[in-house]
Amino acid sequence: MILAQAQERALSVSLRDVEAQLAWMETLLGWTYRGVLVSFDDDLGEKSRWVVGRLVQLWVVTEECRTPHLRGYGPITPEMAEQVDPAARRLGDLLLDMQRIAHSTSGAATGHRDGTR
Repeated sequence: MILAQAQERALSVSLRDVEAQLAWMETLLGWTYRGVLVSFDDDLGEKSRWVVGRLVQLWVVTEECRTPHLRGYGPITPEMAEQVDPAARRLGDLLLDMQRIAHSTSGAATGHRDGTR
C-alpha cells in the first residue's frame, strides 16, 4: 500500500495522539493497587469522567483516519481503503468498548461510584 506523504503524516499524527493518550490513561488508572497485604483504589470520579470523555474523542480521531477523510491529503486507492478502513474501524470499536467499560465502572450512569442507586 502506497500512501501519499500527506496521508502518511496525517495518519501518523492521529495514531501518535491515540497512543499518547492511552499511555496517559494507563498511568492514571495504574494508581490502583491490589496486593496481598495492602490495597488502595485511587479511582476518583473526576479521573473516570475524563477517561470516558477522552475515549470518545479518540474514537473521533480513529474515524478521521478512515479513507473518506484522507481524500483531502491525496488520492485513495481501493487497496488503501481495504487496509486502512478496517484497521481504523477496529481501533475505534476497541476505544468505544473501553469507554463503555470505564463509564459503567465509574458509576457515571447511576451517579454513585459503587453502582448503587
